[in-house]
Amino acid sequence: MGNDPLGMLAVMDEAAVFVRAGNGPVIVEARTYRLEAHTNADDATRYRDQADVERWVERDPVVRLEKYLRANSLLDDAAFESLTDEAEAAAAALREAASAVRTTDPLELFAHVFAQPTPQLREQRAQLEAELACRRR
Repeated sequence: MGNDPLGMLAVMDEAAVFVRAGNGPVIVEARTYRLEAHTNADDATRYRDQADVERWVERDPVVRLEKYLRANSLLDDAAFESLTDEAEAAAAALREAASAVRTTDPLELFAHVFAQPTPQLREQRAQLEAELACRRR
């Protein structure tokens, strides 16, 4: 289901109607398959069968959505090229921003984990705080 954009849209629309009707929260399990390795240093052939990967390539959600849009005359070559250029520019901007050197307080890692920090989180924060204090001496 997670690799089917239109299927996901239908499920999410249904979940939104359910929640907005006051029925409480909903969990949507969206199973998907990661086509690429975890990182460029990862050798996925160590733990994945190539035949399995090839079966999932045939279900690539981006390719499936493109085929659907083209088949329904909702996407042509010019629009596809424009969208591709826009996506590449956005990706380049994100890579640049992610690569920018920023000074961050390591203790900020704990700031937004829970609305109310758990005892374990407070303990971990204190441990890091003590370690950082030792390094500064």
